[in-house]
Amino acid sequence: MRSRARRCVVGPLVALALTSPAAVARAQGPRQDGQWEVKVEMNMTGIDLPPQTTTQCITAEQVRNQASESLPGLPGGGSCKKSDYLVAGNRVTFKLTCDGALPLTGVSELNFAGETYTGTFKADLGGQALIVKYTGKRLGDCKN
Repeated sequence: MRSRARRCVVGPLVALALTSPAAVARAQGPRQDGQWEVKVEMNMTGIDLPPQTTTQCITAEQVRNQASESLPGLPGGGSCKKSDYLVAGNRVTFKLTCDGALPLTGVSELNFAGETYTGTFKADLGGQALIVKYTGKRLGDCKN
């Protein structure tokens, strides 16, 4: 049953993983607006997930409204919250806590270098270790 529960959370977890760097990129700090390509690699005990790549438009309006942005929750009706958000030079760190059927707690670190970034998210998901690696690169201005 525990294995089935972990498989049921993978889809929403991938969505959360793809959304989290975008939320950070929109925060005030060492980011740039524009069209970004984000690659996410997830490693979780017992689950082999292929890398996921997506593109996201980060607009100036999204930067201004970042404080009111919500993150997707995990299955079980839970919600996710960022805390301890810190920008130090080109480095951004924060904690992420999600409640619900399989609670998640973790720490994220992203390092920006001009039009690229790398990062990791290390978490506990319902007693299982989860490691997410991010790479992002700016592709140019957002497409209208």
